Amino acid sequence: MDQAKIGKFISDMRKKQDLTQKQLAAILGVTSGYVSQTIYGRKNDEALRNRIREILDIKESRRRKAG
Repeated sequence: MDQAKIGKFISDMRKKQDLTQKQLAAILGVTSGYVSQTIYGRKNDEALRNRIREILDIKESRRRKAG
């Protein structure tokens, strides 16, 4: 799945929980812009992506293959 689709999915999940991007950013202790850059792949912050998945209760559906 490309980063734009992932970002859209995360945005949809956030909206389903009645959580604005600004509110999510406040929970994470970062700016709203940084959240956007992270979910759309412009920032490579795996730790923040993991925290977003935890907050929005998003399960990773596929495993990465080694090698």
